[in-house]
Amino acid sequence: MTGATALVIGVVLAAVPLSAGRAVGGLQAIAGLAGLIALLVGLAGWPAGIGLSVAALATGYTLGVAGRVGADPTAPVEAAGLVLMAELAVWSLEARSLAPDTREVLAWRLRRLAVVVAGTITLGALVVAVSDLPAHSGAPLGAVGAASAVAVLSLAAIGLYRATASRR
Repeated sequence: MTGATALVIGVVLAAVPLSAGRAVGGLQAIAGLAGLIALLVGLAGWPAGIGLSVAALATGYTLGVAGRVGADPTAPVEAAGLVLMAELAVWSLEARSLAPDTREVLAWRLRRLAVVVAGTITLGALVVAVSDLPAHSGAPLGAVGAASAVAVLSLAAIGLYRATASRR
């Protein structure tokens, strides 16, 4: 079930950037297709495919927003979708190799996933908001930007550690 949900999210993430009708639509389609193929390979048992899928789908999104002026307000939702897709895909792989989760473990995992997705949206929205502040905001703006970057990278590192720790 988690693998199928991850695949549905991947299809949405691959398709939505194409709706903008940008000149790079062909490249976005290629990136989206590559992301979906990598996700399928990941769900079939090669965990690195999940990471490649995230990279390819993020590339498709990035191609769509490249050259725009200002921050894209949908970026936090895109990031949360990528995180949710990857988490569900990894969860799907773990379900095949470990004992089934108890109700308590399942509840904990769902709460944790909700916190991670909400944190991704919140931190992403903070980064977008800060990036739209006037350039002359000075040191306070730099401090907020640096703190946001550290927080986002910390979440990514925690997720990566969790994904690889389960394979040890």
